[in-house]
Amino acid sequence: MSHPSLFSRRALAAATSITIVIGGAATVAPAAIAQQTQTTVPAADPATVVTTDLNWGFKESWRSYLASSWTKGTTQASAGASVNEDGNFSFPQSAESTYDPAGGKGEIRFGGRITFASELHGFSIVLENPTIRIGEDGQTGVLSADLSELADPGQEGISRVDVASLVLPTPDVSEQEGEKTYTWTAVEGVFLDTLQPKELNRYAKQSSDPLSFAVTVKDAPTNPGGETPTNPGGETPTNPGGETPTNPGGKSGFFSRILDLLRQLTASVGGWITSS
Repeated sequence: MSHPSLFSRRALAAATSITIVIGGAATVAPAAIAQQTQTTVPAADPATVVTTDLNWGFKESWRSYLASSWTKGTTQASAGASVNEDGNFSFPQSAESTYDPAGGKGEIRFGGRITFASELHGFSIVLENPTIRIGEDGQTGVLSADLSELADPGQEGISRVDVASLVLPTPDVSEQEGEKTYTWTAVEGVFLDTLQPKELNRYAKQSSDPLSFAVTVKDAPTNPGGETPTNPGGETPTNPGGETPTNPGGKSGFFSRILDLLRQLTASVGGWITSS
């Protein structure tokens, strides 16, 4: 009986070692890649902004002028606006508002129309769709609105202008069932030179009636649909069943071919040793 030579034993050991190493690499590598690139982050939904009505009387002296027997004017509300018992106007909320509680800034929009008119004095003035722009500092703002360009009842030109500058106090904050409400009360305003038409522009640089309004922000849901897989480093391999993904045209295919060759080599060396 012949004995295997030193070379054959070394060849067999080397072939076996390489087979184990390459086989392990071919089995583990794709799974390891998948584990490294498959990360998860919570899905985020934007918060929902809901505004309440804006309460504002424009200017008390103007309202008194309209109601006087000398003017015999009228104030008509339409398009969702209303006149309150105290004479102030209520403008309804708009779904197009934006407000960032963290930065304290945003654009809060309202709808509705108020029409000031006097047949005796021959004017009709429309004020509608007021908007409050809160500045970067969260403490100042501007009230704008769509206003008649001329007071002549026969003229229908309406354009948006800045009506008054605002000084905003720190809002009161209340919280209930995942919603936070930010409320501004008795906000002071000063009419701007851009106020129109000229019948109203006489109030420029004078104080406006105080404004009150609120914004309700609904908390964004915390990942209601589960976690969203991400792969910042490239494509995400899929391995739902825990099995090793195969890739005949890539690295896995290369390892498989090397593994087959080494297995054949091991079998050949083993047969040669047996027959020696």
